[in-house]
Amino acid sequence: MWKLLTPWRAVMETAGAIIIQHPESNQASEQAVQEEHSARVRADGEESSGPDGDELAARAEATPPDFLSALAELGVKEAQVRRERSRVIGEINVLRAENRWEDILALFHPVEEKLPELAALGLATPVRAEAAFALGHLGRHDEAIELYARCLVEEPDNFHYHSGLAYAAYDTLYATKGRQLMLHPAERRARIELARRHFAAAQSLRPDRITNYYRQGMLFKKIQGKSAETLPLFETAVRNWDAYTDEGKKARRPGAKGRRLFSRGGCPGALGGNHCHAVCGLAHQRGSPRSFPEAL
Repeated sequence: MWKLLTPWRAVMETAGAIIIQHPESNQASEQAVQEEHSARVRADGEESSGPDGDELAARAEATPPDFLSALAELGVKEAQVRRERSRVIGEINVLRAENRWEDILALFHPVEEKLPELAALGLATPVRAEAAFALGHLGRHDEAIELYARCLVEEPDNFHYHSGLAYAAYDTLYATKGRQLMLHPAERRARIELARRHFAAAQSLRPDRITNYYRQGMLFKKIQGKSAETLPLFETAVRNWDAYTDEGKKARRPGAKGRRLFSRGGCPGALGGNHCHAVCGLAHQRGSPRSFPEAL
């Protein structure tokens, strides 16, 4: 757990905005008012050797509350919190690589409780998205969808958040297919539409990718039984794969575990995982009894 040193605490949220009030500004204002009041009393009742009321008023106008100092401190604070967020994301990446989903949630979810400084400054969205990813892996699909939806309020054009939300909805439907979860028919239709809408959004944001075309194709084929709609999506996935350079393809190849999985599924593991699935699906759609080279 981490905790930042906070040089000042006079930060309020009003109507969703952060209002900054320097802790010394109230004291300065009260002193100015007292001095002006004393000057007026002296001007009315007796002569004063000090400055007159007009001069005091001019001084008060020339000395506004010290917002610049508060803003400077806020800049320092935000820089500290951004550095801490980078450290947190690095720690989450290590935990993800080890599939330690429960640990991610124990340390960083909900972010408003575990990382209040990030939440207060509006910097928590990437951590919230990582928590959504972990929730999905633990089968807590509704919570994952809710968190991704919150992330999209903050960043409506974020490819990863659309893709993550679509996959959470898609994975829910696969769970119902395996009878691990039950959905009312109306809920099932709503979940299909949710997945479709966010797959489409992810595709529009990064039309050169593979995974979201493949997954939407599987949504049509395995969940909805609409084989005709599957074919164009698989074709796009294959076309996008073929457009990658050799380096791009190498970066997208699955690891050893993924290659074993694809081999068991009848796909040659030499190609990237989703490309392999898409091509085999395309071969099946075209009625080819053989492997992917003939399907192309």
